[in-house]
Amino acid sequence: MQRRGIYFLANDRLFEPVVAFLNSLRAHNPEIPLCLIPYDKNTSRIQALASRYNFSTLDDGVLLSRCDAISILFHNRIRGHYRKIAAWSGIFDEFLYIDIDTVVLKSVDIVFPLLGQYDVVTAHSNVPESRMFVWKDSIRSNSELTASEIDYAANTGFILSKLGLFAESGIDSLVKRAKELTPHMELECVEQPLLNYLIVKSTHQYTSLRRLNEQSSTGKLPEECWAGDVGWEIENSGICRYRGRASDVLFVHWSGVMVPRKWERRLFSVLGRFGFNPPSMRLHLKQGLLWRYYRNLNQPNESRAAGYASTGRR
Repeated sequence: MQRRGIYFLANDRLFEPVVAFLNSLRAHNPEIPLCLIPYDKNTSRIQALASRYNFSTLDDGVLLSRCDAISILFHNRIRGHYRKIAAWSGIFDEFLYIDIDTVVLKSVDIVFPLLGQYDVVTAHSNVPESRMFVWKDSIRSNSELTASEIDYAANTGFILSKLGLFAESGIDSLVKRAKELTPHMELECVEQPLLNYLIVKSTHQYTSLRRLNEQSSTGKLPEECWAGDVGWEIENSGICRYRGRASDVLFVHWSGVMVPRKWERRLFSVLGRFGFNPPSMRLHLKQGLLWRYYRNLNQPNESRAAGYASTGRR
């Protein structure tokens, strides 16, 4: 059997979300190998959790530097988000990448068999309202992408894939082509446009959990719950309902609704100058009860009142 594992990307600035993510992951996936991709060099606090949560670190400096170089090409500076690309050259033959602004509610074993038919599986795709987070409207006037490739527009916070799918030379070629599409990319979403381009132009088979469920007339796969959707009701036990109806959820994702607002960032900056340790997260967190449940799960008493864990409301 090929070695399977999970990657996550983080640095110490996001320590609180990392703890909630790791608690949830290990609650439902206690044995699966786990590997940290360092967002940058500031990971000492997270590294100290390695024995508690049994994870390794991808410390291939050459590989990570190649990812950083791609970031500079698109942003003129290093954005650690592009280090997700390292997963295709990492330590697992089959892997799942998951963003840390997430809590996992089930075993992920159910998704790995999909790699028998597909090479890349994301959680959500082909949602018309989500295309704006990948491509600007102007992409429709460019002939580089087909309509179906544009419409795929996947969120890249959850990626199931395989080692070596993008060879180094292949990525270099695709990145050069993608660079020409920079005016049409929504680069506020950092690596998401580029990863979508790599996926749809790789000649490999790709889909999403949502797409598979739409096409299936049989049993459905558990999907992603976006915490920003007011239609969701989620209990700490993991029972999820969407607009009153039970729904099978693999993970809850706070994409776009965990990052502090502008006024909060200004406030936190002032607090930092006065010696306080402000949170790295939004003060009022949607589905905050569920997030705090996993943040505090199996933690020492002194950690329960630390940082953001003691604040926020549902």
